[in-house]
Amino acid sequence: MKYDVLLPSRRQIRLLTLQASRIFKDPIQCSLHTVSLEDEPEFWALSYVWGNPSVTVKITVDGSPVEATTNLASALRHIRRAFGQVVIWVDAVCINQKDDEERGKQVQMMGTIYTKAAKVIGWLGPEADNSHLALATLRGIARAKMDYILSMCAAGRWDDVAQATSADAERNHLGWLREAPQLGPKFWWGGNLRSVGLLIKRGDWKHLAWTLYPKFAVLSPAWKAIRHFFQRDYWIRMWILQEFALATNLVLMCGHDILEPEAIESLSPMLNTLHLCELGQHPKWMDSGAFSAFSNDTTWKPAYMTVMLRSQPDTDRQLRHLVADFQVLEATNPRDRIYALLGLAVDTIEPKYGRSVVEVYSEFAAKWIMEDRDTSILAHAELSGYRERKLSKQRPDLPSWVPDWESAAGEMGKLFRFGSRLQHGKGSMDELERYRASLDRPCTWRVSDDGKVLFAPGLHFDVISSLGPDLSLGGRDRFREYFLQYSQFGDRNYPTGISKAEALFRLYLLDVDLFTHERLDCRSRTYAQLAYGFVYGIIAQSDAEPTLSQVEAAVALATELSALYLEDALEGAAVYTTMFATLLGTTGRLDAAHDAARETLQLDLVNSSKDADSLLKMQHGMIGWINRRSVFQTEKGYLGIGPQEMQSGDVVTVLEGCNMPAVLRRVDSDYVFLGLCFVLGLMDGEGFSMLEEGGAVAEEFAIR
Repeated sequence: MKYDVLLPSRRQIRLLTLQASRIFKDPIQCSLHTVSLEDEPEFWALSYVWGNPSVTVKITVDGSPVEATTNLASALRHIRRAFGQVVIWVDAVCINQKDDEERGKQVQMMGTIYTKAAKVIGWLGPEADNSHLALATLRGIARAKMDYILSMCAAGRWDDVAQATSADAERNHLGWLREAPQLGPKFWWGGNLRSVGLLIKRGDWKHLAWTLYPKFAVLSPAWKAIRHFFQRDYWIRMWILQEFALATNLVLMCGHDILEPEAIESLSPMLNTLHLCELGQHPKWMDSGAFSAFSNDTTWKPAYMTVMLRSQPDTDRQLRHLVADFQVLEATNPRDRIYALLGLAVDTIEPKYGRSVVEVYSEFAAKWIMEDRDTSILAHAELSGYRERKLSKQRPDLPSWVPDWESAAGEMGKLFRFGSRLQHGKGSMDELERYRASLDRPCTWRVSDDGKVLFAPGLHFDVISSLGPDLSLGGRDRFREYFLQYSQFGDRNYPTGISKAEALFRLYLLDVDLFTHERLDCRSRTYAQLAYGFVYGIIAQSDAEPTLSQVEAAVALATELSALYLEDALEGAAVYTTMFATLLGTTGRLDAAHDAARETLQLDLVNSSKDADSLLKMQHGMIGWINRRSVFQTEKGYLGIGPQEMQSGDVVTVLEGCNMPAVLRRVDSDYVFLGLCFVLGLMDGEGFSMLEEGGAVAEEFAIR
């Protein structure tokens, strides 16, 4: 098929007219015509997954055969059956995929295309896995919410109406979901309807929806169907984000079933409930069985990301934030990990499909640094792993400071489990801002003209002399012996003057009070409780009973760490003891005195106390951050936690404008970037004080 040339100056696009047919299996007949978006034409747009490009069927466009993927052909057939003749924009046909320049220009307009479309059809694929029941259940949830609001209006319960219609209330309470009787016998529970009817008659909504439901609903057809619905490939495709988020009038189509806009809106609070459970935020009214079922099932997570983006304001979405936050999604073309998000961003770049992936990623990184003056790019570069990049020989020419967004996608959320912009209005690296390793010095980095070398001024602080235990999930059992050996032998104090036991404790916590997410206050009661639980968790790390010497060491260290607050600390130490035992890979049992404490913790979790919720979030975040990291010691005696790729002789630096120190390796006359690190005693600008005293050396690092 021959394409006419489009005029970018007129903002021209092609539209596909899908001819009607009464017979579902009839061949697909279409025609193309060119329009200008400036003329505000009326059209629909298709949001779908291309599918396997090597498995195609023929459709006819302007009398010529065109190869279409089976999923696209299926979508067109179902749309034709449901709506007859339609004028629709379909990227695979309306863009000349063999013309890189045209593709780039059209990609820049896709945000406008999906915003201006009179209707956007989100095609999830043919009917399968009881999808009809899934969509019926989602419609039921939408009706349940509306019925609840109307009943509250009729009863004059305006406070309840306000809560049910508040986005914040939906995120945190979801009272309408708790009380709606429709969610009991009709949709969620597959058990004895007479028993359920008695609960409804008594008005016992808590036991109806969240005691019976979790014990049976995970096995019920409705819940299985919804899980399959959220597991469809549609939700994990990068391009779907902007298509779903920008559509003014969106309907979802699965086989012959259609989910209307009002039902789509109900997805947001439903997925929020699941997300809050996954984060460890246990609603007080939710049965512990439901909490456990939800928090351990993350099949809905990609759908959550997509739906929440649609439900939130579209102001100030920076391209670098979008690229960083959504790398868990998939894109066939690695360039589209950037280009597929252009329609959502307030800033932009020109798509250049004729450039290599290395060139595209390097140019984007240079923009991130030179225009945005944002040094968090190094945290993302670490995710793609310098060592893995060299071993796999995948894009070995990519500079070490440039993120490989394709390989980083597999690690996103494993290494850094920080908050996301969708949850808190923050980016995935914003919590690095609690540190001030470079004080408030601005980023003055520059990139060489060929885009290969990053020049970053900073401090050459120290050299790594030895490596401690690997803190990966399989290696934390060695941390106990390291702790005992380090805290009892050698110099009594850490270089900053604190005890070595306190240094290792604060190192493991990254010097952060994980309840408040602020820097650790060494004078607080929380500090004493954390210290006590930390040491006890260390000692309890063996399958065997702790030895007398180990118990004595634990008591001595706990006393030392929490000396000022020990009496208060003992009262609430049980929760912390159990948490740290889990963090440190404990498989054995705590001694008898603390078995009861562990049971108390479990009871607290069931009752969803504030502390228990916080502990789950702490545990979640801590394990994510220390995974794939190792402890190290420098020649000056400083302790740190850094990337696994480190070796003795690597350099600990503080780069101007970067909130955390960086580990570099000298290669010939330049350096390569290995990763960011935490160094106790270097996180608040101490390095620049040492510079004035001759304890550090200023240098401009050339990083390749």
